[in-house]
Amino acid sequence: MLYYLFFDILRNVHPSMSWMRVFEYEIFRAAVATLTAMLISLVLGPIFIERLKRFQISQYIREEGPKSHQKKQGTPTMGGILILASVVGATICWMDLKNANVWLAIFSILAFGAIGFADDYLKVAKKNNLGLQGRYKLIFQLLNCLIIIGVLYLTGYEPKLSVPFIKTFTPTLWWPIYGFFI
Repeated sequence: MLYYLFFDILRNVHPSMSWMRVFEYEIFRAAVATLTAMLISLVLGPIFIERLKRFQISQYIREEGPKSHQKKQGTPTMGGILILASVVGATICWMDLKNANVWLAIFSILAFGAIGFADDYLKVAKKNNLGLQGRYKLIFQLLNCLIIIGVLYLTGYEPKLSVPFIKTFTPTLWWPIYGFFI
């Protein structure tokens, strides 16, 4: 959104706006998106935490647990929603939404965030600290990985490793090694 405003529109308004070319660079937009996500978290964080406390969406601690854990009783949970909203919001603001990889990254963070949400939701709904069983977490994570790898493979994505600050060195990787990275 802001990417298109700064880069596509304002840059072409007047020659004095040539400084807007800085928005062409992904590293600049990534840095600004990081700062934007941090700002969103800092501004909305206290409001979000207060709402979680008001609706009593908090961590459940077992009675028979260690005494040191009892002080955690009432600590708000589901903070990942704020992190996801900040990152996805900043990504939509600053990245090139015509790029399919941006949408794949958004899908990826939301898919893995959904697993975390389900885990926290079950902890709150059942009033225990077990949440989603480990095997189901692992199954859903592997399913997400397979979807992401499948989309990359089917779209003809070239598996090249980009080394920061060295634009001329991009070694090609073998597809199965992506399982290691994920």
